[in-house]
Amino acid sequence: MACPKCGMAVVRARSGDHQKYTCLKRMVPCPKCLQMVMVGDLPVLHLEHECPRRLRDCDQGCGLQVPMTDMEEHCRRDCKNKPQPCCFHGLGCEDLVSPPNQASHNQDHLRAHVDMLLVALARVQSEAARQVAQAHQELEGLARAAAETARQLDLVRADQHREAEQAATELKAETARQLEQLKAAHRRDLQEAAAATARQFEQLKSAFQQQLQQAAAEQKAALQQQAVETARQVDQLRAAHQRDLQQAAAEQKAASSNKPSSSGPHTNGICSRPREQKRPPAAQAAASR
Repeated sequence: MACPKCGMAVVRARSGDHQKYTCLKRMVPCPKCLQMVMVGDLPVLHLEHECPRRLRDCDQGCGLQVPMTDMEEHCRRDCKNKPQPCCFHGLGCEDLVSPPNQASHNQDHLRAHVDMLLVALARVQSEAARQVAQAHQELEGLARAAAETARQLDLVRADQHREAEQAATELKAETARQLEQLKAAHRRDLQEAAAATARQFEQLKSAFQQQLQQAAAEQKAALQQQAVETARQVDQLRAAHQRDLQQAAAEQKAASSNKPSSSGPHTNGICSRPREQKRPPAAQAAASR
């Protein structure tokens, strides 16, 4: 059978696939603008001449290729050659000029630009003269203000000097008064301290005398007790000495009674004296006292 679109003979069983995938007159969306276009017209006719999104060189010659639908926006905002105010815009030129055409615009409008410069220069000179005159007036005003400030400063200095002298005199008098008060207070403190010291000395003296009296009394009592003890010991020693003497006398008497009658005071030419009895230690101690 023949394809109803392209007229190509195809097998009936494959007619659907043919119309869907291989028919040259089947409708497909454009990859740029998404319009439905016959596939046979897409590469040449539509993409090169009909597609609204086809690329085209910038109308202002910046060198970029821009989709047709974006050309106006590109030329107005993004293009580097978009019209801009003339470099003499500040002087009065109201033309919009693309950067590549700025030089030719200046050449074509040279006289107008020079006139604008002269007018601007005259305006600047007039404004400068006005500002210079105003500056002179301001300087004169500043000079008068400075003179007035200097005069007021001298007055303030004089007032401050008088106030400083008065404050110094008052401070000196106040210092002297406070010094006298401090001296008087110091004398009172010294007197009070001396009185307190004297009271403390009398208290210490009284306490020391009491301690001395108490120590003397204690020492006297101890000496009395020691004297009593010593007297008791002396009596004991005397009694012991008497007993020793009595015992020694008894022993001597007994010894004399036991001697032979023929023996005289000398035996064999040797003088014999009665042997001194050794006193006990207690008797010796009593005798030494």
